[in-house]
Amino acid sequence: MNKYYLAVDIGASSGRHMLAWLEDGLIRMEEIHRFFNGMMKKDGHLCWDYEKLFGDIVDGLKKCKELGKIPVSMGIDTWGVDYALLDAEGQVLGNTYGYRDSRTNGMDEVVSRIISPEDLYARTGIQKQMFNTIYQLMAVKVQEPQLLDAADKLLMVPDYLNYLLTGVAKCEYTEATTGQLVNPDTKDWDYELIDMLGIKSTIFEPLTTAGTRVGGLKPELVEEVGFDLDVLQIASHDTASAVMAVPSMGKETVYISSGTWSFRGVDTDAAIAKLKEIPVSLHCWQGDDVIGFDHDGPLTGGIQTTGNYPGKATTPEQLLQDMDKAMSLMPGKKKLNVHACYAIFEDGEFADRDKLEPKHFAKWVEFAKERNMGIDFNPTFFSHDKVKDGLTLSSPDEETRKFWIEHGKACIRISEYFAKVLRCGI
Repeated sequence: MNKYYLAVDIGASSGRHMLAWLEDGLIRMEEIHRFFNGMMKKDGHLCWDYEKLFGDIVDGLKKCKELGKIPVSMGIDTWGVDYALLDAEGQVLGNTYGYRDSRTNGMDEVVSRIISPEDLYARTGIQKQMFNTIYQLMAVKVQEPQLLDAADKLLMVPDYLNYLLTGVAKCEYTEATTGQLVNPDTKDWDYELIDMLGIKSTIFEPLTTAGTRVGGLKPELVEEVGFDLDVLQIASHDTASAVMAVPSMGKETVYISSGTWSFRGVDTDAAIAKLKEIPVSLHCWQGDDVIGFDHDGPLTGGIQTTGNYPGKATTPEQLLQDMDKAMSLMPGKKKLNVHACYAIFEDGEFADRDKLEPKHFAKWVEFAKERNMGIDFNPTFFSHDKVKDGLTLSSPDEETRKFWIEHGKACIRISEYFAKVLRCGI
């Protein structure tokens, strides 16, 4: 006799019940119930109808009974960020707002007066979105503070649906992380952040992980549907469940998850493990968009970068500092790639490209030595007033051609200098 497992997958526009079982060593699946979902207008706001959703879940359980395919367990996943505030009696407080509702407008400014966007991202690792739970709760605090005062607990949507099924309140990790209120190091709510925001921390149940048993069905539901089963916490954010279902998460795997939103991603642990095996050559021009330090004019010679992105390095010191930061975030063996136009001159000193010497790159060598790195080197045959009609070494003009030949020779001498002092091959 087959042992059945029920997955209830609810997105922003529809939901479905999928039965799964093992047969001849393969996972078989069958859709047994599908239903509509969507936000509705209530009091001028976009809200969810949780009562309807719960009724749809119960209807799907009844279908299992009708088919004679009784699941031993079930799990629910939904979209992220939305929640229900409950009072001490387990009743919903206020409207069940949806993430598309506009009441969060301006709440990012309120939060930023407490914690900067940079610090908030550093604490949570979650991209800023105006619908994140942090901004939704700040909207409640500003606009309906009496609801937070009366709240006994906050449950994310799948947690609330599990609560309606079992009477047991638990909060699952993956769903909670969508709200920008979770500490990824402790794998729990960031209670310090919550206190900073002035939100009552006692309403947040400790986080538990996928695989945790929530409970059995309430007695009245057992009577209504005709059977009991274990309600389990799964990776209850729908994207998390989708990623967990990817049949291969090897080093070469990329996944795409499409629903109301579309995501593309990789297994970061596998990607970092692979990167540790790959030596990386960090190009100096990645720090300032190929501007360099030997000219002030625009990029020319067919170079299609703009050189004007915000926050770019404008001095050698800034560039080296930025490269240090970038390398601290990269695994594996690293080396530098330096272009000739990144010569670092002493105050008042300048040498044109045909007169460059090893001493003009001494600070690069010092930087590389301190970090036990090698240096790759490139001549810079572009963005110079000696580029004539777009040509350098192949220019029919003898003076132009001679200048760039001398530049090439200078670069060979500089490369030999790197090889000698850094003890690496040219």
